[in-house]
Amino acid sequence: MTDSGEDPFDWVGATLDGKYQVDAVVGRGGFGVVYRAHHLGFNEKVAVKCLRIPRTLSGAARDEFERNFLAEGRLLHQLSRSTAGIVQALDVGALVSPNKTWTPFIVLEWLDGQSLAENFAERLRTGLGGARRRRRSSYSTAPRARCRWRTSKASRTATSSPPICFWPRLAAEGR
Repeated sequence: MTDSGEDPFDWVGATLDGKYQVDAVVGRGGFGVVYRAHHLGFNEKVAVKCLRIPRTLSGAARDEFERNFLAEGRLLHQLSRSTAGIVQALDVGALVSPNKTWTPFIVLEWLDGQSLAENFAERLRTGLGGARRRRRSSYSTAPRARCRWRTSKASRTATSSPPICFWPRLAAEGR
């Protein structure tokens, strides 16, 4: 997975920021590339997400983007330290890649697991959910409420009492 089509930054085999040895591309999307790397100091696997930024972004616009990106990375770090349900953000920065592309990146803890597609397939196979969406919303079969205003139409104002609503099924069940 290291050809230029799958590794647009040429990070595989390189060391990022002197701390992260990049091993492989593990995912790609419209906004960037995710690499598996290992932290050289801790000898632990990490995920490195690198954003694809238009080459036309330069000067003041790029500086502002970088400031915002770093601020968002710091916020993610603070949130991830206080909440177990958020992957740990370990580092954030921006460097020029081996192929001379300016690359904002965020380093995250590595979590072994399965892809979302694999998870859905397993859930369908084992009957745990993930069934296809129904064409009709469950709301379309809900009983319709019949409502009447407590006051006459002529006297209704913004401060009028709310309408009296009657739910046929609930009333029949004695609720």
